[in-house]
Amino acid sequence: MSKLIHIEGIGSDEVELLEATGWTDPHALAKANPELLVKEITAANEMLRIVARTPERHTVELWISSAARFLDPTVPKKRRSRSRAAVPDDAPTINSAISAGHGLVLVRPGVYMESVRITADLQLIG
Repeated sequence: MSKLIHIEGIGSDEVELLEATGWTDPHALAKANPELLVKEITAANEMLRIVARTPERHTVELWISSAARFLDPTVPKKRRSRSRAAVPDDAPTINSAISAGHGLVLVRPGVYMESVRITADLQLIG
């Protein structure tokens, strides 16, 4: 199993997306250029449709800083956005809302066929 799954904010779908673009190593991810990485994952996701919504730049920047902190815990934590997201209105899945760095995730009634992995400080209501 990829070590990327142990990086805060990166779930199994995100690992699949990163691996599809060749980003398989936490060391490389920690040094990645966010603009280049966003372009690569956007192109891969348009072809392969791994996630419903391609992660935005701020999410990718969180992945990069989390990878650096995974390798060296003394690296300061990048502040997460305290924005909110409603599932499924703003994010298609609970995991995508969590991975996007939202501080508050509101889950509307429904059936969500996913295993939720919370790796960050946030509020989950629903």
